[in-house]
Amino acid sequence: MSRQEENVLAELAQAEASGDKQKMAAAHLQLGHLYKKTGQLEQAEAAYRLARELAAKLGHGPLEADAYSGWGLVCEVRGNVKQAWERIMDSYEINKMHGDRGRLADNYSNLGFLAQIQGDFDDAERLYGYALHLREELADRAGRALDYGNMGNLFFAQDQFDRASEYIEESLNTYQALNDHAGMANQYQSLARVYMVRGDLAHAEDLLHQALALDEPRGRLEGLGLEYYTLGQIYFQTERLAEAETMYRKALAVQEHLGNKRNQASAAGYLGLIYQQCQEPQKAKDMAHQALLLFEETENMSGIAWQAEILGELYCAEGLFECAEPMYRRSLAGQKNLGNDEACAFVQMGLGAMYAAWGKGYDAMLNWRQAQEMFRHLGRTEQVEDLQKMMAGSSY
Repeated sequence: MSRQEENVLAELAQAEASGDKQKMAAAHLQLGHLYKKTGQLEQAEAAYRLARELAAKLGHGPLEADAYSGWGLVCEVRGNVKQAWERIMDSYEINKMHGDRGRLADNYSNLGFLAQIQGDFDDAERLYGYALHLREELADRAGRALDYGNMGNLFFAQDQFDRASEYIEESLNTYQALNDHAGMANQYQSLARVYMVRGDLAHAEDLLHQALALDEPRGRLEGLGLEYYTLGQIYFQTERLAEAETMYRKALAVQEHLGNKRNQASAAGYLGLIYQQCQEPQKAKDMAHQALLLFEETENMSGIAWQAEILGELYCAEGLFECAEPMYRRSLAGQKNLGNDEACAFVQMGLGAMYAAWGKGYDAMLNWRQAQEMFRHLGRTEQVEDLQKMMAGSSY
């Protein structure tokens, strides 16, 4: 138990002894924050529920709104985005009724993040914009820095890298002026991702080490999990697979400790790819199944399709075609639902190869032709030619 938790529990005991329900609610709220930070999500949710119940009985709007907000953020970490949205909206309605603009800005910021992780980018931008407007009115520099960073991450997710870097750098500059080390570390990590996709991996790695230098001495797990993961991506891209494995393992351990299923799934997925490349099929399958289960729990359709395709490849390589086929089919269905034609074409290319190896020539040719037509429509001449060679070299 940390010293901070001991202090809050002592405050709670004193409040209970004196019958001060407002201080009891405030103590439960603080416990919720502490438990969430350390990954004790069940305890955090229970503390937030108690804080909300007490605050509601007292008619204390700010405390009730904060309890709903904290509860919602716990739901997001656990992968229940729908429930997270409902709890944040509960907080929003209370804050709107009381005209609490500072807390409304926080609500808009959190709702924007929930919209973003569901792929609702227009809604996310609108909500972040509302938050920033209120931050400007309130001269809330720390809040502005937070939502500049959110906007940067939103544009990064849409491959608008120039706009992303502008917002992230503005956020970083503000955090530096405030001497906010946690905020600085977050933006170093975000900026590193921009440099990574632009191909400047050395600069990206340097930024990540700056972030780690801020977070490791403080043991700030929320930052470390993302920093280890992004370093893993850089090492994976540069084929430093042993170093990538170490970073993804560290990222996975942190996210498991925090209970963040969405981030666990991504780290496990990349570990599976590393083991696949290192020709360790059992480890690769174990990680892919773990990632698939986590993506299912968080209802991440693109992640499900990604891991199903990987499992299809792994089963096919072992000649387990009866296991491979439903995985490929599941991946294909997912990519069709997502409207990702390029991914569909690659999955059908894999299906064709699987059917050829299985001795099902008609099915192989059918999938190859469908994939070829999709690549042709997308202007992917290299893949069209590859498929032509595969079909010409086939005995079917």
